[in-house]
Amino acid sequence: MFAELKRGIAMKKEHSRRWQETEIKLERVTLGLMTGSDLEHITVRAICEKAGVNRTTFYEHFQDVYDLFDKMETELRREIMEQYHPDDMKAFTISSFIPIFEHIRKYQYFYRIVLKTRTTFPIREGFERLLNDVIRPACTRAGITDESRIMYHLVFFQAGFTVCLRRWVDGGCQENTETLAEIINASIPNIFMLSP
Repeated sequence: MFAELKRGIAMKKEHSRRWQETEIKLERVTLGLMTGSDLEHITVRAICEKAGVNRTTFYEHFQDVYDLFDKMETELRREIMEQYHPDDMKAFTISSFIPIFEHIRKYQYFYRIVLKTRTTFPIREGFERLLNDVIRPACTRAGITDESRIMYHLVFFQAGFTVCLRRWVDGGCQENTETLAEIINASIPNIFMLSP
C-alpha cells in the first residue's frame, strides 16, 4: 500500500513537471513569435508547430492565444513585483526605476504589445501600491487631500510614465536603463519629489 502511494505521488510530480515544462515552452515560443508579429497575427497553429506540440496540448493549457498572453503578463508582473520591497516604492529615485526598465528591456517584444494601446501603468499589481505608498502620501504632504484630485495626479503620472516606456520600447530600448531612469526622474512633477 505504501509503495503504491509513493508511486502515485511520483507520477503526479512527473506529470506536474512535464506540465510546467510544456507551459514554459509554449510561452517561450510565443515570446519568440512576438519578435516578428503582433499578437493578433500569432496563431495557435504557429505556436504548436514551433513548440512541437499538438493543438490539444495547447488547449489543455490555454483557452486561446489571448489567454496565453494574459497568463504570461501575470507571470511577468509577479516576477517584477518580487524584486521590490514595499519601502522601495515610497520614493522615486533613479535606482528605483532601473529594475523595471531592465525587466521591460528583457521582455521588450512582449511589452511592445502590452504598451501599444495602454495609457496606464503596465504592471497592474503595482497600481494599488503606487497609489497608496507614493501618490497619496505625496499629495497629502503637498496639502492635497481631495480624492478626486489625488486620482488626477495618479492618472497624470501613469500616462506620462507609460507613454515614455512605449517610446523607449518602440525604439528598441536604445537608451540604457540609467539614461531612461534619469529622463523619467527629471520629468516627475515636484509634488512627488517632496521628502517624506
